[in-house]
Amino acid sequence: MGNDVSVSASEFAFNDMQTHKFGSYSIEYSTFHVTEANHKFVKSSHINSSLTCFIYKSNEEAIANECFSNALVLKSVRHPSIVKFLDSIRQSWLTGIVTELVSPLEDYLPDLYPDEAVQGVHSICSALAFLHATAQLSHNNVCQRSLFCTSQGQWKLGGFELCRPFDQMSADALKTVRTRLGDCAIDRDEAYVFSADRRDSFDLYCLGRTALDICDAIDAVRCSKLPDPQPQQQRRRQHLDQLRNLAKNCLCSASPTERTPAKRLQRHVAFSANCFTQLSGFLADFSLKSEDELRQFYVALKSRLFELPEGLVA
Repeated sequence: MGNDVSVSASEFAFNDMQTHKFGSYSIEYSTFHVTEANHKFVKSSHINSSLTCFIYKSNEEAIANECFSNALVLKSVRHPSIVKFLDSIRQSWLTGIVTELVSPLEDYLPDLYPDEAVQGVHSICSALAFLHATAQLSHNNVCQRSLFCTSQGQWKLGGFELCRPFDQMSADALKTVRTRLGDCAIDRDEAYVFSADRRDSFDLYCLGRTALDICDAIDAVRCSKLPDPQPQQQRRRQHLDQLRNLAKNCLCSASPTERTPAKRLQRHVAFSANCFTQLSGFLADFSLKSEDELRQFYVALKSRLFELPEGLVA
């Protein structure tokens, strides 16, 4: 893989191959099991573990190579809410990367609770805060197709094939992104207005549009059929309404300079007032909590769990 050793397709039994097609390129992704035959190419994983492979294709070899090269930024970009890179493949029969086992968010949408959507968007917001403030990178393809879930339900940001360092962002760079995405690109010109002072603004607009799409999908499938008692159903709808307001008012402004930076957005009331997001955030930092904080957490835990849907707690 990353080490120039020749790999044959027979050594990787890809399962459930799916394809995301964009304007000038496509991404095929599939799971595979680590075996004795292919373990030497994925040394960072244990035998019998399952991983995901992302394969980049295009009618133009230069575009496929560019997508692959950009995606390799995952080697150095490490964050709990970003898909974890493990290795890369560069062979005559495929060009791609190997990551932890993830599945596309789209597969989970029909079964998601609104509380999970709020927590999930908060996770992606956290990933963007890291990319923008620390790594100084613009992702350039924040959309449902770039969002994935682990088997534990954690949302992760993938799809780094169009990312660029902030110092390479420009009006022309955004035009290239729009061309690469083709019909999958956001169709509003205001999204592509470049601001040298706010090179994070395109990602933020895309996050807002993605959050709105997710709210609409969950509202159509879940909220109209919620079996919860009426008060809980009203809270579920309130969570989606708060997320919609966040997307519209903080992210989808026509002016790039008026879009709220991801690092500040993490403290928005849509997240801070959501019980599931609060519990998930506390558990993520569990080992860092003091004895007093842990005691208070356990005392309040039972009553807070009753605020969540029974199916989500289970």
